Amino acid sequence: MSNRIALWRDAPDSDAAAELASLLDWASVLIDVPDGGGRAAFFDACASGFGFPDYFGHNWDAFEECLESQEFDEVEDLDDADGLLILWSGWGDMAEHEPEQFAIAIDVFRDILAVWEDAELVARVVLVGDGPQLSLGQHRDTRTVFVDGDYDEVGAEPATEPAG
Repeated sequence: MSNRIALWRDAPDSDAAAELASLLDWASVLIDVPDGGGRAAFFDACASGFGFPDYFGHNWDAFEECLESQEFDEVEDLDDADGLLILWSGWGDMAEHEPEQFAIAIDVFRDILAVWEDAELVARVVLVGDGPQLSLGQHRDTRTVFVDGDYDEVGAEPATEPAG
């Protein structure tokens, strides 16, 4: 199962998404950036959501180092979970008003997801709610946030090979 970033515009709310993660035995982290929040608010929300150490430097290098360490004081039951769901609400303002900083955040998450995949930590970063048009790849709905496209969903029609 490959780690990825997804966009979930029609999520009922972040709490409902976290509840769904819990039902599926996934740990979750809420990065809840307030309206109008940019890079500083993003770092504050990440420090709070993950439980970064007090020495977290609120810069991109420190952010990546804290994520790479996987020592998250605020993430309950991560060792027993089937995966980690990171829900980023309020991403739209940063994407619209600080697009360079938003792009860096996405790049860091992509790098970290690759590191975590190598360490056998299954994870998803899900941008919840509204924001500008993005090209992150797949836009996911409720049924597919937690499954990999390489696997059939229960009850799904079998995939067919193209004729040729």
